[in-house]
Amino acid sequence: MPGAAYALSIDSDAWEEALEVLSKMEEGLRLDFARFVGEELLNVSHEAFEKQADPATGVSWAAWSKAYAASNKHGSRLLWRRGDLWRSITYEAEPERIIIGSNMVYAPIHQFGAKKGEFGTTKHGRPIPFGDIPARPFLGINDNFEDRILGDPAILELLEMVA
Repeated sequence: MPGAAYALSIDSDAWEEALEVLSKMEEGLRLDFARFVGEELLNVSHEAFEKQADPATGVSWAAWSKAYAASNKHGSRLLWRRGDLWRSITYEAEPERIIIGSNMVYAPIHQFGAKKGEFGTTKHGRPIPFGDIPARPFLGINDNFEDRILGDPAILELLEMVA
């Protein structure tokens, strides 16, 4: 998945306990769990676009630069001219891992930001990008992500059934 992807690591006793129980499940149930987590990660990313904020910290994304805001004839919200980036966010679930990300080539620039000229210059010597682009993270999790997963009634029932 070229573009931007998110590596998730949760370090908590509850999560470790859940993973221990999951390791005893048949592959199909582990895949179902991975898909559930993938859907929740997708929901978190989509919420970031709705809130226009970093999903991990809740900090609002930086506003458009004055130059871009002046040229924004579409009146689009941050990272949303036609919704291509939002629609490109997908996940791949396997019994042992989940990958979420976007295949858009510009996704990492929005996720991590870029400095003026970071990617070289045009044939006319202009910097690429022509100015600093602040990070506007749309992939990530916050402190309540564990509760979203392990507090879900269906997941609790599944874990209790296998434990």
